[in-house]
Amino acid sequence: ESRSGAVQVQQPANAQLIAATSYQLVPGVTETQVILNQKEKEAQVAGFLATIAPDADVAFRASYAGYYTEGSTAASRKEAAKDLKWNLQTTTKQAAAYEAATGENVILATNGDYYNMQTAQPLGYLIMEGNLVKTGAEPFFAILKDGSAVIRPAGSDTSDVVEAVSGPYMLVENGQIVPGLDQGDRMPRNSVGIRADGSVVFFEADGRQEPMSIGMSMYEVASFLKDAGCVTAIYLDGGGSATVAACYEGT
Repeated sequence: ESRSGAVQVQQPANAQLIAATSYQLVPGVTETQVILNQKEKEAQVAGFLATIAPDADVAFRASYAGYYTEGSTAASRKEAAKDLKWNLQTTTKQAAAYEAATGENVILATNGDYYNMQTAQPLGYLIMEGNLVKTGAEPFFAILKDGSAVIRPAGSDTSDVVEAVSGPYMLVENGQIVPGLDQGDRMPRNSVGIRADGSVVFFEADGRQEPMSIGMSMYEVASFLKDAGCVTAIYLDGGGSATVAACYEGT
């Protein structure tokens, strides 16, 4: 089924695809709501797959509480990045802050990276507008100066990176599921992957809402992303933090 900008969802290897409904957010960006049935437990999963074509007229931005503020400029934010205070802020409030600071429209937002629950400090990389705020021992999803998207391991060069956010685990490398991923613990999970053609895929499996959606294991997310054509992918976050928000065309 398609409303506009349809995305063909492949039949996953380890689940039954029940439904896939696509909504075009803007040209080149489509969110597809998928309903899966996990064969082994006869359990339903609701998922949200966002596909961003390489030629879509959109930009990716990393964000953090207190960085984008109303009246801020690129120059003032560069200074703010040198001494950013760690703080918690919801994904949608960060999106609203970005819009207030830039006058641009956020059409899709999702959270990423594990963080220290006492200090709110992210554990991995954080780069915004070319300003390196933090590195870490995690892989990271990045947008380069040439506009392309990459996923790099911890310790990689960041001199050509404009935006970056980490996730704790690699899910797919060189088109293959990373060995040793947990196969049992099903919960809400969000992730990002990159296809061979350079398109970017964000995927969140909703969870902890039986019977509407039981969630996915780490392995199941990796398997879904591999089946969706991703040659590389990382796990962004999960559990109660996992968030995705989209603004449909005309709203």
